[in-house]
Amino acid sequence: MKPGVQINLRAKHQEEDKTRGNQGAKIKLHVKSQDGQKVYFLIHGHTKLKKLLKVYCDYQYLDFTSTVFLFDGARFHGEQTPDELGMKDGDEINAMFHPTEIQRAQINLKVTDQYGQNVFFHIHKRAQLKKLLKAYCNRKYLDFDSTVFLFNGARFCGEQTSDELGMKDGDVIYAMFHQTKNQGAEINPKVEEELKEAVDLVDELNAEAETLVHLECLQLSE
Repeated sequence: MKPGVQINLRAKHQEEDKTRGNQGAKIKLHVKSQDGQKVYFLIHGHTKLKKLLKVYCDYQYLDFTSTVFLFDGARFHGEQTPDELGMKDGDEINAMFHPTEIQRAQINLKVTDQYGQNVFFHIHKRAQLKKLLKAYCNRKYLDFDSTVFLFNGARFCGEQTSDELGMKDGDVIYAMFHQTKNQGAEINPKVEEELKEAVDLVDELNAEAETLVHLECLQLSE
């Protein structure tokens, strides 16, 4: 969308926003399953919740049509918006469902580097670990091909699955790497400090999740 269009839309709804207060602003919500796991979302107050609920079901390998969602103890439908339901920042949606065979095959894994920093992932047992390892390298600004991953003291390849390696829920993968020139000397010190602060903030958010090993915020747009 062009910047000019965004400005015009703000101007068009400026008077309406004054009367509606914070309606339409982005708020943080989380969906909590009956086993206590939480998944976090950012969503506009005027966006239909159906989009958020479908993303949640896809993430948890759930059938959307057979999953019941509750807010303040009452069931609601996806055509409603957070504003219509009076949701506020930090509110909780409860999801009720019967675990499927696919969902029971998911596990939580932790990748730890030589500096003790952790990144958490939620993965299907039969999914190749390569996708997880590449996501880890992208987040840590690492070269995938020169990063060594170990499980139970042995190196493994990304073509294997967690099931093939006998991984269980909560297991740890160790990442070993050497800082490259591109990762260190060529980074502006100010930018490097900002990146460090961003990583620290994410680590704090992970630590604050009481029952969820994997914390993921999804940005939803209209």
